[in-house]
Amino acid sequence: SFKLHQEHGFKWLVDAWTTGWPGVLLADDMGLGKTFQSLAFLAWVRADQEARPPGRARLAKRPMLIVAPTALLENWVEEMGKHLAPGALGGELAKVFGPSVRLFRNTSTDKAASFERLDREKIAQHDIVLTTYETLADNHIAFSKIEFSVALFDEIQKIKDPGTLNANAAGAINADFVLGLTGTPIENRIEDLWSIMDRVMPGQLRDLRTFSSNYRDDDLEKYRLLSDQLLKSQGGAPPIILRRMKGEHLKGLPSREYKAYPTDMPEVQARAYGEVVAEAVARTGQRAP
Repeated sequence: SFKLHQEHGFKWLVDAWTTGWPGVLLADDMGLGKTFQSLAFLAWVRADQEARPPGRARLAKRPMLIVAPTALLENWVEEMGKHLAPGALGGELAKVFGPSVRLFRNTSTDKAASFERLDREKIAQHDIVLTTYETLADNHIAFSKIEFSVALFDEIQKIKDPGTLNANAAGAINADFVLGLTGTPIENRIEDLWSIMDRVMPGQLRDLRTFSSNYRDDDLEKYRLLSDQLLKSQGGAPPIILRRMKGEHLKGLPSREYKAYPTDMPEVQARAYGEVVAEAVARTGQRAP
């Protein structure tokens, strides 16, 4: 059964779909049930589309795509069996990862399609397609020619670097709605968020060069306005990002403690680090810390 914050998350996803957003980012802290909320939403989408009158259910038979790191894909399958009734997402599941990839190899002799390693038509016959970021990158042409109703990217920070194979392959996916999941929308730099949002809602943060320039000076007021733009409702529409923390929604958790364990670098690493610092100091003329 839904916890209160999960019910709110599910309703937010439904509102985003019905509003017509091209995608959203569910950025709940780890442990708040992003997978559970997402599966409930996927089941709702499938039921909603199949219930529409003939001629309006244009997405009903399109497959849904779930992209995730290899270690998490079997967990998605387990969670489907645990939380969803049989057939809630349709009947056919395609595991396009690991040893199962060979089941979808392209054996066509058609010259126009023979260069594609995977048979996109065979993949598209399934209701749910699961694959990894690496498999998607290696076979982006085949995947990009499939029309998906929903494309879900778990641990979407895997595409945080613009211009990489992972980011380009994810951007090529043709989906009516994109759902990104992550507990860490910003890992190293503000551009991480731009790359994620470029897949979820392209154009929302303008082009990368302008975005980087706007937030280069660490102006706190600019960051506050960016947060409001993404995390708050605008004009009654649902926010683009939903972010909740465990401490706010899971009661009885022990207090979080931080412990520092100073550790000396191995000699090789220390030498390499020193060389990088020396090079940076020589290039910029600044004093080393």
